[in-house]
Amino acid sequence: MTMTRRLYSISAIATELGKDRRTVARELEGLRPAESKTIGDRVEQRWYLSDVLAHLQKPQPSAKQDARIRDMEAELMEVTKQWVGHTMYPQLVTNDRFARRLLIYAHQEFKATKEQAYELLAHTRQFILTALCEGFKDEAMTFQLSDDDPMLEWGDAKRSGKVAEFIARHWPDKKPAAKHAAPVKRLGVR
Repeated sequence: MTMTRRLYSISAIATELGKDRRTVARELEGLRPAESKTIGDRVEQRWYLSDVLAHLQKPQPSAKQDARIRDMEAELMEVTKQWVGHTMYPQLVTNDRFARRLLIYAHQEFKATKEQAYELLAHTRQFILTALCEGFKDEAMTFQLSDDDPMLEWGDAKRSGKVAEFIARHWPDKKPAAKHAAPVKRLGVR
């Protein structure tokens, strides 16, 4: 018989440690469960006992330290949200190279129509946006999009039945013109 690690619920951990279930639940705040399952309208979480014991052995911050940590986390969360929304999302998803490659790949490799390729691009962008927001479940997010982003017109084109005109205007048939980067000023240290 091989030995495998077991997952424990809060009740099982409380039984093993001889503590009240509510006390254990409070002590486990901040420890990510090894497994979470949604069963009906409740979420069942389970941990490895070794992770729980390591977490319980860490020194707990004082109330003053706890408040300072929460303030720092809130500030860091705000900076991270801005970076994700205004830098990471535009660089990942809304740049021309990403859109062009995805559209052409879908059209040539998957034999998708041009309309289907644009629909795939819209869904892919939504999927990435959702994934980026996953870490910010309860946070309001704003994402910066370029004013010349053609996907801003995609929804309007679909609703108004002008998909063919949209594709004719935006389909990446030609290679994009080379963009020349501004010269980089080198900084020297003496």
